[in-house]
Amino acid sequence: MRRIHFSKNATEIAPYDEAWLQHLIMREPSLLPVDQIEPAFTSLVPICIELPMRSGYLDNLLVTPAGDLALVECKLWRNPEARREVVAQIIDYAKDMSTWTYDTLQEAISRTKPLDGSDEKGTRRLYELVSAGARTVPVAHCWRWHSGGC
Repeated sequence: MRRIHFSKNATEIAPYDEAWLQHLIMREPSLLPVDQIEPAFTSLVPICIELPMRSGYLDNLLVTPAGDLALVECKLWRNPEARREVVAQIIDYAKDMSTWTYDTLQEAISRTKPLDGSDEKGTRRLYELVSAGARTVPVAHCWRWHSGGC
């Protein structure tokens, strides 16, 4: 097994950064052990990356086929303060989202880039994304970040 080096921003020496981790989660949401925390959160469907919110940009938004939201913030492990920071960020995002209507959530999703990396400006409906994702989430829906793929 080879050690992987992470950095805040991808470099040739450490090509794996937080953006790479965001895209990996969207391509393979089953990597998150959420079913160990809450069994209802199995079969997560990736919805978007960098969801705009009042308190910042949520790294990953995923949804269960039943419509439960999973908010994911990616942090590289550097120090004990990073854990406190990510918990505070998630609480802020959850607080922001608790005031949203379905239409507000739909509007925010429509302002994110499509997961396939296209410049498509068409409305991506949350219901349709979840319905399609509940059947299957093809690897092609991973937003291409590095020239070599996801």
